[in-house]
Amino acid sequence: MLLWCVMQVSYGLNNSINFGRKLSNDELSDYTSTLSAAKNKSGQTGMSILIVHDSCLPQSDKVNTGVGHLSTKDSSEFFDFAKNYWGVNIAEVLPQGQLRLDSNVAYGGTALSLGNHQINPQLLTGNEYHNILTKQDFNEIVESNKSTQQDGLANYANVALDDSPQDRIVKKAFKNFQKLDENVDLKKKFHKYVQENNDWLEPKCVYKILSKKNNSIYFDQWEDNTEKNLYSLDEDTKKNKINEVLASDKEESEFFKFKQFIADEHLQKGKKNLNQKGIKLYGDCLIGFSKDEVWAYPKAFKQNHTIGWNLPALDYDTITNPDSASSKLLDRKVGLCAKRYDSIRFDVGWSYVQPVINLMGEHKISDKTKKYMGDKVAVQIENTVKRVKGNDFNPKDMIWEVEADYNTFNLFEGDKVIPPFRDRTKIYSSTYMHDFNGDKWGSNDAFLGRGWSPDSFVIGVGNHDPQPLRQIADDIPDRMKMPDGSIHEEYHKGPAMDPLSRILKIPREKLNNPAEFSKAKFAEPMMAKNNQMFYMDAFGRSENFDPHIYRAKGSYSYKISPNFISEYMNTIREGYGFNPMDALEKVFVAKGMDKTEPELFNKIVKYKNILLEPDKDIHVVTSKSVSHTLGNKVRGMIIGGTALAVVGGVLLYKNFLNKKKESNKQTNQNMQIVNSPIKSDTFSKFQSNKI
Repeated sequence: MLLWCVMQVSYGLNNSINFGRKLSNDELSDYTSTLSAAKNKSGQTGMSILIVHDSCLPQSDKVNTGVGHLSTKDSSEFFDFAKNYWGVNIAEVLPQGQLRLDSNVAYGGTALSLGNHQINPQLLTGNEYHNILTKQDFNEIVESNKSTQQDGLANYANVALDDSPQDRIVKKAFKNFQKLDENVDLKKKFHKYVQENNDWLEPKCVYKILSKKNNSIYFDQWEDNTEKNLYSLDEDTKKNKINEVLASDKEESEFFKFKQFIADEHLQKGKKNLNQKGIKLYGDCLIGFSKDEVWAYPKAFKQNHTIGWNLPALDYDTITNPDSASSKLLDRKVGLCAKRYDSIRFDVGWSYVQPVINLMGEHKISDKTKKYMGDKVAVQIENTVKRVKGNDFNPKDMIWEVEADYNTFNLFEGDKVIPPFRDRTKIYSSTYMHDFNGDKWGSNDAFLGRGWSPDSFVIGVGNHDPQPLRQIADDIPDRMKMPDGSIHEEYHKGPAMDPLSRILKIPREKLNNPAEFSKAKFAEPMMAKNNQMFYMDAFGRSENFDPHIYRAKGSYSYKISPNFISEYMNTIREGYGFNPMDALEKVFVAKGMDKTEPELFNKIVKYKNILLEPDKDIHVVTSKSVSHTLGNKVRGMIIGGTALAVVGGVLLYKNFLNKKKESNKQTNQNMQIVNSPIKSDTFSKFQSNKI
């Protein structure tokens, strides 16, 4: 008898159709050994980086405050999965500073302080923190999130902002912390932390008090000139005013210091958990500074000038002088990153070599706005990290973002990489892969062909910034708003098909299939010594993580589901998720190692197929996994019968959508390609808005 049910597919339901199955414990041990051996044989012996926004890490229902953390049980299980299934040895997180009231974009946060969302309030209910929160207190944060959350999106308003529901509960913890005996270890650690960090903690405390007094977080809107220009005054006047402000609201000041202490504590717990798994934690050192940091260190900045994206520009005229305010502030920012993380990714790293500095409100790019610094600032940065890390310092571990439109920054002198970046580790995505008229770009093969050392670059299918791989595979145009207001469209799939076909020895026509293209794009970076991937791409997600539109829904907010294994298995079965064994199979065939390493190759194929086997326990109702699988949200869809009929209905509907999409697709002959061989994330941020 055939049972019929009406399914409304929505994001919030918990069950999912499982197309693939996870490995058994016995299989997993052999799988990880096979994965490690295959990566070594293929030359992937260096960094295997997973880029993930820690706020988007999974949270199961009873602990879902709205924002994930590195220090939770759910995150620990996720990174076990990432290490075992994907071979990840580095987790790279986006900037973790305080978020602005009007934005959840990590790159618009603070450079020195951590955000409230770095606090894991559940830990405060434990004995290590003297139970300064009760479990009931913690549950209040979870319940508040349930009443305001949008399923699948981080709820920053519930956690990150001052006076948010979490912030009010953390204030209870602070009150209980104040009652602790001064001799307990937690209090001693707090006082030591404040002493070591007071140089940047104190100005931020003063700024918070004055912001509250002036009803504005923007100091240029304050009426009192003494307060507006406090850190430009003579030392005696400044000191007296600071003492006066701090005395006016000591509670606000101490609460901020407490939150910073706990945030740093919990970040270190997350780092320790990762390190115990054999995974390093890399932090993202953002290029900019926040409004309060500009206010507190006025001599460090070239006033009324930006380095792009309306971000304040350090004074590059004095920055190479170690006694200058700009040099000292850069040293403090980098030093904090070096202390907090195992190593660092430098946001807009090329700006330390040749910044583009404009008057506020201008966006000119010319020889007059460019300031070539050589490697002087990069060396200063490395010396800072070396001072903090000591014997653990390795300059090759530091990775520099250098992708930029060549009018903004040119990495080359002729065919050679400019000296400052010749031996430093550079980061690339294969979004702009091509073989134009013999000029190859965006692949491991292309970079090695230019004479680059395998140690000198990291490559992956994408990061948080460019168009997601799934959109590229589906031949959806990358739409950008240009400075003149016109809309420009680029198609990234067509240019990549020839190099992928050549490198992987796959017939070009096969790559017309979106799933086959996606799998090929995942395979190509597996030939590099160092590679990376973004978690959204690994899960086959189609949303733009950073759509480059102010206050865009979902921006920097797409969370990993607590059912991440089921969802992952679904997406690799359809061909959009990252299946490392499928990727390695392609690499081995391309290199002829299927013949020279037959035993290892057969195991690769075996585990590729195991991951694609149907799960015996197939559920009837799906949530976001179906919307991801189909590429659209489907409502009121009637699916009949048994689990097999459900799967069949989904696949038939998916086939229908693919055929419809193919019929509407523009041909590769209509592609619009920019003049540069790469149209980078920095170009998008500097010059345009993605739509």
